[in-house]
Amino acid sequence: MSVVLRRVGGMQQHRDGHVPGLGFDPSDPGSVAARRSEVLALEEAAAAMLAAGTALQLRAHAAAYEFGHALDVAEGCAESAMHVRSIANEVGLLVKLAAGTSRPRR
Repeated sequence: MSVVLRRVGGMQQHRDGHVPGLGFDPSDPGSVAARRSEVLALEEAAAAMLAAGTALQLRAHAAAYEFGHALDVAEGCAESAMHVRSIANEVGLLVKLAAGTSRPRR
């Protein structure tokens, strides 16, 4: 059993070989490289999901604007489009807040 000593900030961490729950052995370069690959793949997958979500949100916004415009044409006034756009903007803001990409105005 080997003891791994690392200095993190001003603290020292002592580890005995493989630490359960980490999914890798810090003293084994192959294990560290494999876990690093897994983490990077997970980050790439998350970025792809965020991009897909953003694309879907843009399509939904476009659909809301088209819907509002169609209502305006049918009714002969701009009130419907403004209402639909307002709702679409609120939903978009809520999605951004949930994703942590936007902050509410104060």
